[in-house]
Amino acid sequence: PLNGLIASLFCGWVMNKEQVESEFVRGSKLRYLFKPWLWTVRVIIPIAIILVILQESELVNFDTLF
Repeated sequence: PLNGLIASLFCGWVMNKEQVESEFVRGSKLRYLFKPWLWTVRVIIPIAIILVILQESELVNFDTLF
């Protein structure tokens, strides 16, 4: 999970937005999905991975919460 967290943070925040967009739309007709994809990579994926890390390290037990 740590590699996925690092990759999502790097692609979402460190890389040049124009370069990421050019790679996203290369060979694709779904250009309109870039902004939702970028938001997901920047926000949703890091949060989800952190929650997985917390659950697997048993710092938080989500099974008892739901």
